[in-house]
Amino acid sequence: MNLENKKRVREELAKRKDWVVIDGILGEEISALAWGKDCQIIYVDMDGQPCKCEAKCEYKPFNGSRFRAINGPAKGNIMCGVIAYRILEEDKR
Repeated sequence: MNLENKKRVREELAKRKDWVVIDGILGEEISALAWGKDCQIIYVDMDGQPCKCEAKCEYKPFNGSRFRAINGPAKGNIMCGVIAYRILEEDKR
């Protein structure tokens, strides 16, 4: 996924009210409202392809905010390359 495609994906997601677009350092852009909650994330995998999975938002005082995958092939991994996230509501799961 090149920079132009990432920009296009961010622009499309920004039009939707339920996604929070991340455009920089992950730890500074995750809202405290997401800490400890299950989220759905869109990220770029190692092959450069956009992927979606569920992840738990964690906060560590010295590491900042991050997502840990809770399903899919990346289960258990701390996710990088996150483009956007949305908090999953309990009644939708």
